[in-house]
Amino acid sequence: GTGGDTLGTLHHHHWPTGLRTLRRKDELPSGNAVDSLDYDSPGAEELLPDIAASADQLLDALDRAVRRRVEIAPAPTPPSDRAGVLSGARVAVLFSGGVDCMVVAALAHRHRPPDEPIDLLNVAFGSPTQSDSLVGNKGAADNVGTDTVDRYNTPDRRSAVAGLAELRKIAPTRRWQLICVNRNLDISSLGAGKAEALPLMFPAATVMDFTIAYALRSAAQGVGLCWTSGDSAGGAESSTAAQQEPAPEPEPARRPLVSGARILLSGLGADEQCVGYKGRHRTRFAKGGWDALELEIERDIGRLWLRNLGRDDRMIADHGKEVRYPYLDEDVMALLSSLPLWHLADLRLPDGVGDKRIIREVSRRIGLSGAAGLPKRAIQFGSRSSKCFKCNSDGNAHVDSATLSDQTAGRIPKKQRPS
Repeated sequence: GTGGDTLGTLHHHHWPTGLRTLRRKDELPSGNAVDSLDYDSPGAEELLPDIAASADQLLDALDRAVRRRVEIAPAPTPPSDRAGVLSGARVAVLFSGGVDCMVVAALAHRHRPPDEPIDLLNVAFGSPTQSDSLVGNKGAADNVGTDTVDRYNTPDRRSAVAGLAELRKIAPTRRWQLICVNRNLDISSLGAGKAEALPLMFPAATVMDFTIAYALRSAAQGVGLCWTSGDSAGGAESSTAAQQEPAPEPEPARRPLVSGARILLSGLGADEQCVGYKGRHRTRFAKGGWDALELEIERDIGRLWLRNLGRDDRMIADHGKEVRYPYLDEDVMALLSSLPLWHLADLRLPDGVGDKRIIREVSRRIGLSGAAGLPKRAIQFGSRSSKCFKCNSDGNAHVDSATLSDQTAGRIPKKQRPS
């Protein structure tokens, strides 16, 4: 500006339009391009490309990308009249416990002061009456009460609890705060959520858009119950690390907590660049091999701005927070585009092994072996936000044409339900 308050210099940045080029046929891995490999059979490793050097390069690039996004973080936002104390964290991670966000969280630990907490924001959707009818608990308001385990025992909640234990194992001095954000699947709650989300989603307007956007918006709000070491998710089996991690005596389990972090980290971009979408990517690979898969990846990257970035940014910015994407860092994208596609993923291998193979290798390098083997789950299925609408709703249908779910009845037998 002209008033002497200029903070920096504006530079024009040239970004090339073509990030990838198709690989030559003679560069393909040995063996039939689309034949599946028995990962456990003797000699299978000899047929796989050696990705050690590529994984080291990606780890270095991601480490720099995360550092750039967290080394300067504003002070936490003071809490409003919402219940719960302020977390004190300046950085939070949108957290499902999957490999993408686990890597981001572990790298964020390297670049924040050691005495500062890091919030892990996890969202789950559940029936407001289900646990009341099963175990006799009362009260169905979001984020309150102690009867949250049965209601919100979703796949992402279980993996998040196991992920918390694994992070505490590699960084025991860091105060990791898993904030469990719970949302009810009833007409009143969903109607209010829809009214808030639809204007922010526009022009995105499908059922799938809503189930993703509403889950992100709920998680980003960061108002929930803080999960501590020693808790388990609904009695489900947790990881070995989770079972062995002792619970610290002074802090209460699942206390109300409000995340004040204004910087949120997201794992968006990992699936699009490193072949993480199970159905579509594996179908393309089976039908057309590496070339067809390469074209599909190019399409995914090219439409990220249209499908995800604007919608997700509006959802999160409405809370006064900024989302940052380490996997979309220019250096990370340039590196991934320079590596052979079969270093990024190898769909001849099974789910949880071949997809995003390079990120799984990075995860192992920083000590997150449990997360490295987790299969991909879309947020709407892992959090069960897909149950916001009745089961016959088409994900590509306009959101206004779908019928909101109402699970107020939960699992109560029909003869016990009010007429």
